[in-house]
Amino acid sequence: MNDVVSVSHSSNTNDTMRQLENFKNEDWDLLISQNSCEVYVYLFIILWDSTPLSPYKTRIFGDQIERMGYLVVKLCKRKVISFDEKETITLFLYDYKRHRISKEWDKRNQLVKFSWSKIESYGLNDQENFQKQLENLWSEDNIKLRDIIFGRMARLINRQKKNKVSDELLEEIESLKSQVIDLQKESSQYQAALGSLTSVNLNDEDPNNAVQIARSIRTLQYSLADLTMVKGSDYEINQEKCAELLRYYKCSATTEERLVLSGAIQRLIIETIFEETDGYFREVEQRLNNPPSDCSVEDTIEVELIITSKRLAAATESFDRLRPGKDLMASVASTKICQQINAILGSRAFSNDSNQLITKISKIIVEKLNHHRKILDDELKNDDERDIVQLVRDIIQLFYFRFKAQPKMIEWKFYDNGDSVDPSFMQSLKGFRDLTKQKVEICSFPAIFISEDDKVKEVISKAQIIATYKDYL
Repeated sequence: MNDVVSVSHSSNTNDTMRQLENFKNEDWDLLISQNSCEVYVYLFIILWDSTPLSPYKTRIFGDQIERMGYLVVKLCKRKVISFDEKETITLFLYDYKRHRISKEWDKRNQLVKFSWSKIESYGLNDQENFQKQLENLWSEDNIKLRDIIFGRMARLINRQKKNKVSDELLEEIESLKSQVIDLQKESSQYQAALGSLTSVNLNDEDPNNAVQIARSIRTLQYSLADLTMVKGSDYEINQEKCAELLRYYKCSATTEERLVLSGAIQRLIIETIFEETDGYFREVEQRLNNPPSDCSVEDTIEVELIITSKRLAAATESFDRLRPGKDLMASVASTKICQQINAILGSRAFSNDSNQLITKISKIIVEKLNHHRKILDDELKNDDERDIVQLVRDIIQLFYFRFKAQPKMIEWKFYDNGDSVDPSFMQSLKGFRDLTKQKVEICSFPAIFISEDDKVKEVISKAQIIATYKDYL
């Protein structure tokens, strides 16, 4: 096995039985020789599944899942894999992580079984023997095999760097991607407009139903995790500013605890987008309500639609009350109006990259990110700056419009440092151990839930948190 460096011999004769060089398996040689992101990811899952998780290894496991997810995203950016492939693989990785840490054995086993079937499709001949050899490996040898996989993933990325697509082809690809996005948005608009005239419920195909909303939330979480990477040779941390940020969120962690630091930066990004968007809506609405206004339609159309829809909804409610009749449409008209307008805005609001709000917020986010950490790879830096524009738009469309297209109120909540851990509303990136002794260290993404009559009816997405142990005097 060419990738494996021989382990030095020990005076203990039993050590020779665990030498990694004794791991002779044609299946491994075949699989690791593949130039496929997919097979490396499923091999990575198989290796971890043969490793028991202690509290220490759980942390390493979580970090390596994040690292693998980051490499997959980077491969997508380098055009090695498609966007759909990236989505499928990253969802699989994080599903395995969640089920493994939360000890959901059936779901975990289903994912592992699927992993075996995938690597069999790449030529694995003797699963039983291969699995037995993996289970007999010592921990440090399993680590070396995982390092080989990470090296192969990095090789795929570096190879693509050396074979860059021409500028003309890149422009054509970006143009086609833009057209696809426009078509998807147009499709979403039509789907939103073709709902039942008398029902406020959303069908399974509607892009704004709870299932689709949950998927969009998960995609946002992955995008934020990628954007706020602070670990690795591509990043240089501003120790002073990062320590200041952790103090702002009252975290006891140091800047060396990169998972907490990344979570704090994620929360800073989301809260910055909320703050700037709220300020924009207040300012534009005030200017529109105090004519003559110097606002252009280009800058105000979203706010005008919101204001007009509220007035029209109020008018239809008054009509329904003042003009008795037997039709059902008038009774749901106000709700349908708000749903349809928010559905349209959730699909196409601020869709121009040159939009002043998107441009302004994106610039602020770039400045704040650079304030806390510097990206040393220029190509990665350019990729991130392009991604920020879409991320800002996605967050605004989701939180400010798509949530309001629901028949029931969707709310969200950030948890603060020191809050008690509640697994019903929280998911920890490190997993939960003794809940009575743990508290929230940082909440990087809010809990999203449906409420009715001041009661939570359904949790769409749990808050992303990192927990730590409480201080006892």
